[in-house]
Amino acid sequence: MTHFICLADHPSVVRPAKAILKKAQSIPLKNNGQIDEGFFLKKLSEAKHVGMIILTSVNSQSGINVSIDQLSEKIKSIHPQAHIHLDASQSFMKINHHFKDSLIDSFTISGHKLGAPKGIAAVFIKRCKKILPLLLGGDHEHSLRASTLNAPLIFSFSEVIKSLHPKIGQHYDYVSSLNFKLRQWIESELKGVRLPFAFADCSPYILTMIIKKIPSDVIIRHLEEHNIFISSTSACSSKIKTVNPGLLALNIDKKFHKNILRVSFS
Repeated sequence: MTHFICLADHPSVVRPAKAILKKAQSIPLKNNGQIDEGFFLKKLSEAKHVGMIILTSVNSQSGINVSIDQLSEKIKSIHPQAHIHLDASQSFMKINHHFKDSLIDSFTISGHKLGAPKGIAAVFIKRCKKILPLLLGGDHEHSLRASTLNAPLIFSFSEVIKSLHPKIGQHYDYVSSLNFKLRQWIESELKGVRLPFAFADCSPYILTMIIKKIPSDVIIRHLEEHNIFISSTSACSSKIKTVNPGLLALNIDKKFHKNILRVSFS
């Protein structure tokens, strides 16, 4: 049984997958951070039995946006029984998804990415799919996750979704204009800064840049003095002081891993 995962994805996806799926193959990426569909689909067609394919709709470090609907159709045409799981944390309520009619078998979302309190998330699983429980115990959550539910966080998450859903397009257009203006200014005014991922390939909610001669930690501290708060890569990778495996998988030379700045738009 063959499983596929992209090593540039979030550690919450990559590490469990590598621990459980011992023979998981890497989904190859092109130099621009996009999935190399031709090579990937070729590897997929060569595999006799495919158990699971884990995809991410928007990469948390690069902002690269994957055309999930088209890719899942191509995957299912080769291996109809393969389970496609999607990490939708960076795209849910930001980019329009049509999960009801899609071929995705399961997906995960996270509340704090939308403005809900930290500590609440959700997983969608198609009724026909059977999975092992996360925690053994009571019959909570259809016996998939024992322990008492945190009702305040659940209701908060629900209210955030209700408030954002009618405005996804409006918010997307507004954030796109902010991202585009910042990119234009950087390209015209900051000659020592490189934008490794194209605007057309990315979610407007994330902008990643490389400042070649100055460590990102130094810039972040100076910006904080002016109440400007950005990050070096994603928060979950900010403590990595050596080579960042996610950036390496995105084809960013390891000599620039300490020179990455990442801007998030709200």
